[in-house]
Amino acid sequence: MQREITYELTPELARIGVRRFIFRNTRLFHIYFPIIMVIGIAGLVVGKGEVIWWFLTVFPIFYALMWLHYYIQMTKIIDENPDRSVTVRFAPDSITFQSSESSSTMKWPRIKMLWSFPDVLLVFFYGRGLYAMIPVAPLGEELRHFIQDKVKENGGKVV
Repeated sequence: MQREITYELTPELARIGVRRFIFRNTRLFHIYFPIIMVIGIAGLVVGKGEVIWWFLTVFPIFYALMWLHYYIQMTKIIDENPDRSVTVRFAPDSITFQSSESSSTMKWPRIKMLWSFPDVLLVFFYGRGLYAMIPVAPLGEELRHFIQDKVKENGGKVV
């Protein structure tokens, strides 16, 4: 089995990965914030513009703008990267990400979480804030299962 892949971190892949990250992080937002906004707007109409109603109306908008800003910043960083070629090596005890500018090797126990989607894997190091994107297409089923098994064997969570 090939345990190394090389792929291009294209703007499209970056957009897919960042969108997946945002939507999974904000799934409750999609349920509760529209309800909160409706309550806030109703309160503004009925409650004569009290501060709490303004807060309930505006807070969801600011929250959404925060994630929009994150999306724009992340895709901009990747769009400005001159060399988008990434090589990932999967060893029995570690995973290595390498580009022309850097190389990073992590032991499998450092991967705390793996979010698996049909088109991309998000590999989280140290927690939920720092992640790497791996496209699923070049992996194949066997290598994809190898990655998931390694994460689980070393105490990580696969979602």
